[in-house]
Amino acid sequence: TGNVTTGGGNFDAVAYRGQLTTGSINTAGSGGSVTLFAPNITTGNIFTNGGNVSLSGGNIIFNFINAGAGGVDIYAENSLRALGTFDRNGVPTSIFGRSVNIFINNDIPFLVGNSDRNGTAGAIQSENSIISRPRTLSGLVEVGNIRFENTGQSVPIIPEQEANTLLEPPPPVTYAPSQLPPESSPILLTTDIEIALANNDLSRALGLLDQRACEQVTSYFGRPCDRSELSIEDLQAVLNEIAKQTGKKPAVIYTLARPDQLDLMMVTPEAEPLHLPVRGVRREQLLKTVDQFTNSVRDPRLVNTRAYLPASQQLYQWLIAPLRSQLDAQGVETLAFVFDSGMRGIPVAALHDGKGFLIERFSMALVPSMSLMDTRYRSVQQARILAMGASEFKDQSPLPAVPVELAQITKDLGGGTEFLNADFTIPNLVRQHRQGTYQIIHLATHGEFQPGSPENSYIVFTDGRLNLLQLRNLRLYRPATELLTLSACRTAVGDLDAELGFAGLSVQSGVKSVLASLWYVSDEGTLALMTGFYNQLNRASIKAEALRQAQLAMLRGDITVKGNELRTIRGGIPLPPEVAVGDRSLSHPYFWAAFTMIGSPW
Repeated sequence: TGNVTTGGGNFDAVAYRGQLTTGSINTAGSGGSVTLFAPNITTGNIFTNGGNVSLSGGNIIFNFINAGAGGVDIYAENSLRALGTFDRNGVPTSIFGRSVNIFINNDIPFLVGNSDRNGTAGAIQSENSIISRPRTLSGLVEVGNIRFENTGQSVPIIPEQEANTLLEPPPPVTYAPSQLPPESSPILLTTDIEIALANNDLSRALGLLDQRACEQVTSYFGRPCDRSELSIEDLQAVLNEIAKQTGKKPAVIYTLARPDQLDLMMVTPEAEPLHLPVRGVRREQLLKTVDQFTNSVRDPRLVNTRAYLPASQQLYQWLIAPLRSQLDAQGVETLAFVFDSGMRGIPVAALHDGKGFLIERFSMALVPSMSLMDTRYRSVQQARILAMGASEFKDQSPLPAVPVELAQITKDLGGGTEFLNADFTIPNLVRQHRQGTYQIIHLATHGEFQPGSPENSYIVFTDGRLNLLQLRNLRLYRPATELLTLSACRTAVGDLDAELGFAGLSVQSGVKSVLASLWYVSDEGTLALMTGFYNQLNRASIKAEALRQAQLAMLRGDITVKGNELRTIRGGIPLPPEVAVGDRSLSHPYFWAAFTMIGSPW
């Protein structure tokens, strides 16, 4: 394109192959954001007057960026060149924003003051910081609100004519246990788990890994892990019984993200357990890809794009592809992930193999620790539900679809009671739970998983907030609750404390399974998922499969928004005026991939 002026609206452009070229981009007015994603990007001046600027690609060239009060995030896989400057407080400046984050992946010196190969013509400034020219940046450099990082890997500059393959799916990776990739360098053994793996003592390694996960989650809530190490024999016996009772063959997948290597371990009901090292996948590299994937899939500004796809496919190649042939050969249908720290916020349903999403083949759940999990199976078909929530809040945004949500899910399950707004209090939840015989509790309200201690994370009721430490005091396990649903919660993606709180929901609440979301999904998206899920719960043999079917219905267009109705294969559900958004597809993973089953998939 030539120059682009939006008058304050956002400007998003995504190219999966080749070159994305524009003139100058001006979104000033109400401060629209600018998002550019392509193998190669060439643009002119970018001026947003408060909107965020996000550039992601291989080779990135622009004149200058002035985001004003907006943030600037740049990821350049190969090179970054800012050719021009503007005057900022008397200083020739190439990049300015409230905060500036630059990540580059090459071994070419980055020169502030020289943009011939890799660098900026002028200074890099934030509201309270400056990196002046001339200066050479390498490694990690943090100056106030400016963060620069160059991994220093040798990556050649890719000519424009070759860039059309940059974002193609990575080649398949299939490793047999006896055909492991060659070591690129010796792997340091720093823990008992790694020593056990080096000695081929998989049973010991898995027991230690599960014990470590137990300790991480429980210690976050100030409780000791009082469970003994889990043996492979005991775990296989549990999985075998689950397969017989549900008709769904499960597998448990453990991950260990070492500094220089990713380890995958898998246990199925009958076959020999597998350990597959994926050499050359550094923990830092893995977690950066996790952040890129999650941040792109949860951004509502990108719902008309597939910006998440490159990171999604890369994570699939690392986490699933080495195990896929064994999963298919054994007829596995349900995956229980025991993820290492930093990985518990992955929306695994949206991992992509180049042809389709993981949810199109497997149902799945995030398990904090197998030794902490209640593995007994109990069907929840035709279960009674205690449905509670609020549509208005004192200090939170309204949730206008909640009345429709509560009415619809109690109708779908065929039995239960709903309490709305003034009746949505903590004492009433305790009273109703103890007086009734509810296998399912559904809370349609705000929930926040924040960094720091568990007291910082909370669930909102009409009469106040319940933090995660207080959640245990509700004793939802007496009488037993099979499923707790939080339909409007979100966690701070990438923060380890919030991650532990989210992953530990089932443990802390004492509930067997929890359905919650990794990010706040739109009202119509939440309503669509919840109505689909509870309708499927009366048919599916396990809870994770009901979630899978609801997600597939949204992905395939069986649930959409048409005018002022939510359209399903069973008919239309009228939407409140505040929610009606006209015609909208809900097939993008932003709408369905956030919802995660935590704890038992069964």
